[in-house]
Amino acid sequence: MKKAMWVLFLIAWSTGFLPTLLAQQSGQVQGTVEDPHRAPVAQAAVKLILQPTGTALKAVTDDAGHFLFTGVEPGEYLLQVELEGFEKAELQLRVGISPTPTQRVRLKVANVSEEITVSARSADPTAPDQNATAVEVDHDLLKSLPAKNDNPLAVASLFVDPAANGAEGTKIVVDGVEGDQLEVPSSSIKSIAVNKNPYSTEFGRPGKGRIEVVTRGGSLHHFHRRFSFTFRDASLDARNAFALVRPPRRRELFEGQIDGPLGGGRATFFLGGEFLKDNDSAFVTAETPSGPLVESLGIPRRTPRLFGRIDFRLTLLQILSVRYNWSRDSLPNQGVGAFDLPERAWNQTKETHEVRVSETAIPREFLQRGSLRLQV
Repeated sequence: MKKAMWVLFLIAWSTGFLPTLLAQQSGQVQGTVEDPHRAPVAQAAVKLILQPTGTALKAVTDDAGHFLFTGVEPGEYLLQVELEGFEKAELQLRVGISPTPTQRVRLKVANVSEEITVSARSADPTAPDQNATAVEVDHDLLKSLPAKNDNPLAVASLFVDPAANGAEGTKIVVDGVEGDQLEVPSSSIKSIAVNKNPYSTEFGRPGKGRIEVVTRGGSLHHFHRRFSFTFRDASLDARNAFALVRPPRRRELFEGQIDGPLGGGRATFFLGGEFLKDNDSAFVTAETPSGPLVESLGIPRRTPRLFGRIDFRLTLLQILSVRYNWSRDSLPNQGVGAFDLPERAWNQTKETHEVRVSETAIPREFLQRGSLRLQV
């Protein structure tokens, strides 16, 4: 009878105190996270960082704000608790042979700050800075965009509105001068814009009916040079459905540029050029009196371009620019293809020389009003 009583006593004692002993085992760190009103905080990130090595154990509080780390080695630790909207809490504690006391972390509400920047904008709805449909592509973006035949205007033409064009088509404005073609090398282009200043009286077309091109100038302090070569071979092309053989087409493009200071830092120069060598072909599929005719005719296109520019800084507010542009486009065997026989071919050669001298001056009263910022 006495042995039975002792057994029942041991069972009751172990049942009541065993959870407490387990909760206070060595190698465990546990605790609760509360807000300033002592309410439990859930989903708080808890870290237990070993001070000498920086090794961290991570946990997340449950709905009761409770966290638990097991298998913690003895040593000096830093307990961190983080949650959005509260300040980070840190506690120093030591884990040893004896049980680690239960930690209670009370978070503080973080200070909320908001910064508002107000800038003056024009009240005129037609002002250029109010135009949200303007498109501008700089030189770096222009080189990385894929374009058919490396045409720098291929992307900009997508944003032109045909309704704004005149009878001559889209106007190409290069450094403020209107034209209908772009004859400068693509490496000499600084930026291309569409609808940048839609209602400017400087041009004869609305913004959606013209493409504005700005050419590059030289650097005042450093010399720069860049050369590149790209090619496309017929081995990657598909055969024309009407051709018996695949012609050996090859397209090569050489580009280069050099720029830098000139004349003791008061002038700069820029020299760029490219040479396009394109061995294209035209396919003829026709019925002739002597029978069906299926033939391919080579169209070897050669297009060299050269662009040079010198900028003289007469004063801080006055720049004299001299620009020279030369291009030659040779296109043989034109007008051939489909039902047009090779006997109808004709050759086309176009050569352009252009010299342009311009002066840019900024009145001093604009600087005194603070309405203009210069960047050199």
